[in-house]
Amino acid sequence: MQRLRDCAVWQYLAMFVAASMVVPYAVLSVPVTAEAQSQMMFKSAAVVVLPIRDASGDSNSVDSQKATAALALALDDSKEFIVTPTRDLDREMAAMGLTPPLSVPEQTRLAKRLKVDKVLSGYIGSLAVNQSTGQVKVRLVVEMLDTATAEALDGANAEIMTKLVPGWGGERNQVVNEGLRQAAEAAVTSMLTARTPVGFVTSVSNLGRITLNIGAEDGIQAGTEMVVMRPIYQADLGVVKLVKMGKIAVRDVESDMAFAAPLKRGRAKVGDRTYALHMNVARVKSHQRTVNTKTTTQLISALALVFGLFAVGGGDHTAGPPANASARLFQQSAGDEAVIRVRVPHQSIPLTDQVFAWLFFRQEGQQNFPLSADNLVDIWPEPKLPSEVWDDVAGTRADVEFAASYTYISAEGDEEEVDVDITYNHPPLLPGGTYYYRVQRVVEPETRAGSGAPIATSQVSPMQVFEPAVLDVDPVEALSEGSKATNPVTYFSPVTLQSPDAGSQNQSTTSITYTWTTTLGANEYALQIFPEDDPSGLRNPDYMVTLRRDASGTMSQTFSGSFAANTRYYWRVGARRAGEATPMMANVEGWLFSEMRTFTTAVAPPPPPGTSAAAAGQHVFSGSSGLPRYGH
Repeated sequence: MQRLRDCAVWQYLAMFVAASMVVPYAVLSVPVTAEAQSQMMFKSAAVVVLPIRDASGDSNSVDSQKATAALALALDDSKEFIVTPTRDLDREMAAMGLTPPLSVPEQTRLAKRLKVDKVLSGYIGSLAVNQSTGQVKVRLVVEMLDTATAEALDGANAEIMTKLVPGWGGERNQVVNEGLRQAAEAAVTSMLTARTPVGFVTSVSNLGRITLNIGAEDGIQAGTEMVVMRPIYQADLGVVKLVKMGKIAVRDVESDMAFAAPLKRGRAKVGDRTYALHMNVARVKSHQRTVNTKTTTQLISALALVFGLFAVGGGDHTAGPPANASARLFQQSAGDEAVIRVRVPHQSIPLTDQVFAWLFFRQEGQQNFPLSADNLVDIWPEPKLPSEVWDDVAGTRADVEFAASYTYISAEGDEEEVDVDITYNHPPLLPGGTYYYRVQRVVEPETRAGSGAPIATSQVSPMQVFEPAVLDVDPVEALSEGSKATNPVTYFSPVTLQSPDAGSQNQSTTSITYTWTTTLGANEYALQIFPEDDPSGLRNPDYMVTLRRDASGTMSQTFSGSFAANTRYYWRVGARRAGEATPMMANVEGWLFSEMRTFTTAVAPPPPPGTSAAAAGQHVFSGSSGLPRYGH
């Protein structure tokens, strides 16, 4: 292998030869030796340049090969890369059966075969020659995949315009060669100058807010996406391996630090390394949409404040739930007993690899309550909540014991344990009771494990069947901060239907009275009637009326209309409490429903003798329900 000289003539000649498709486009370079104390030592990275696609997407055209050669020369000339020869690339791609363009997994496999650190790919965004002046306008888009993270950490979108060529005779090859050379150098320069240093996670808050030790001075900006890597010591091999833990996005930036949030299943903890991802065209557009949306939202909010558009609720209405946890009544199907479903969205929960168990606390009638043992009502001993929810059932459980030990690797690389020893009780949900919830987690401590005393002691519950509760976690740092309290939820059961009886026959076709017993805790009710072909109430009802009743007792509603004769109907009653989060039945939001009952109307009487209907042997009724819809 010969090292390409730092010579413009040689570069031009190499590109011309590449255009003629005679020689490989690049050769290995020798790592640069640091000069005496004044210069930094750069570690050369091995890189392979995949065939660059031209504007039409072809990776075998003359322009494609010229661009590929130009990038290889520019990388070699930077003195920071060792470029793999094209014959080695062609040999391995043929052996692996790969055809450009390559996916990220294919690029990663190829990099392992060639034993390189980086894989450069890209395309010619545009290439135009001015027929009058000989000027060339070129846009070159490139990305460099880092094989250690399997992510594109570097890239460029370089656009150049060459100078006017005096006396240009119209020969395209010469000016295109020069244009691609300048674009390639601009792309490589852009990649090198835009590189950001490796960051480190310095803290992770209770709600997943991640603090980094790098900021605006290091080239970090709001919207920057990062991949999180964690060094894991593999004792069997005696090596430390970087493991990808997910992705995060920077939300706020200061001069020497940044604050980020997890993306989807992004995970991070103190000591993790972060690598900024290249802001390619797709990420730039996505970030711009986010910025535009945020700006619009802020403008609307500002206008609303100025003109007094924000209403202040009163009466039974309550403030909206906290962003990190919410609660509402839920039933699987009509007539089922309700549970209180607590939802903790992914964007506000801790990062998955930090969680060992979830602790749920409940208090009746009191929003600001402590995370003490006697308020603990359940434990979910897994790192992830199924579908982001936990259900509080009405049943009672007493003297529930939970003990577990979790192993984790500390920031110093030592194996540590979290010991959990908990005894708790689950009091019943009382009809008419209004409840608040808080969530806490058992997590990997941010500090080295040490001896820890129980953080919450036991008290004897007012219900004497319960044993004293104990919450003991060692070390104490393994207990996260608690969430804010959820919105209030009043527990109640579905209403009890009285009449018409289930399956009743011969109901009037002109007037039917529906009766039900109210349920303690609810104060709004909805009577719904459905046609024969909708026994599950999946569509809009034929008839619906909403009633308010604060006192307990029996309610009734009479409907006088034109029911179809000898026809089956279905009816049910929904209940809810005004001012609170609306209940859900399966995926239907709005009411907690009773069972569905059915009744059948009476057979239509025969028409009077001598009428046209009698003569034709026809019924008077058309068969349509004839019911007004939604109370009209």
